[in-house]
Amino acid sequence: MKKLFISSFISIISLFILTLISSLIISLLKYNKSIDVPYYLVQFISIVLFLISGILFGLINKKQGLLGSIVFILVYLIFVLIFDVFNKTATLHKLYFLFIIGKCISYSAGSIIGVNLRH
Repeated sequence: MKKLFISSFISIISLFILTLISSLIISLLKYNKSIDVPYYLVQFISIVLFLISGILFGLINKKQGLLGSIVFILVYLIFVLIFDVFNKTATLHKLYFLFIIGKCISYSAGSIIGVNLRH
């Protein structure tokens, strides 16, 4: 159980750091070069970041990649519901929930891949 919490914590921290770095890069591209980064590209980058975070979770945990990813996905969906859906301050994109499902699938696929990787 301790390993599950540690691997989840490291996975969340890595996702947070990778998101911070990618958002900084996207913000600098928009600010300095006045390049407009499309919404779909930002969502694709976030799906890839969820995949990387899932792989890290699977590499650290070594067992129960699917179970741990389902727990993470449930927590993520609760946060999405609280902050995005129930808040209703911002308008949601028409494909928003499809991207949420893609992030959940990529995280669970990454954790399964991470568990099955051989060193």
